[in-house]
Amino acid sequence: MKALTIWQPYASLIIEGAKPYEFRGWKPPADLIGQRIVIHAAARPVDIQETREILHRLQAGGEIAAETCLNAEKAIPVLSSILHETLRGGVVLGCALGTAVLGEPKTGRDILEEFGVKGVDEPN
Repeated sequence: MKALTIWQPYASLIIEGAKPYEFRGWKPPADLIGQRIVIHAAARPVDIQETREILHRLQAGGEIAAETCLNAEKAIPVLSSILHETLRGGVVLGCALGTAVLGEPKTGRDILEEFGVKGVDEPN
């Protein structure tokens, strides 16, 4: 089974269904679309400041959910738990967390519209 290594807290957010999209600079191989892959949490330590900032911005509301493509209702408890576990030294790193089905690539415009951002300009 193929795996995708993702930094924490994003790997946990994907597994919990709070992050439905992962952004890469490359397209996945066509034969993997629709296939189940392993979501692997990288061994890289959690960026505590970045995680706190995302959590606080989600809690404050606004357009941060659209900017990050996070489901705030699901993401807030995951981020809170990751911060708590990181500060205790127990966050899960360097292992498989679960699996996900690799979907068809989508445009940023389509994803933003799913998150309620309207009127996105066409590229020049």
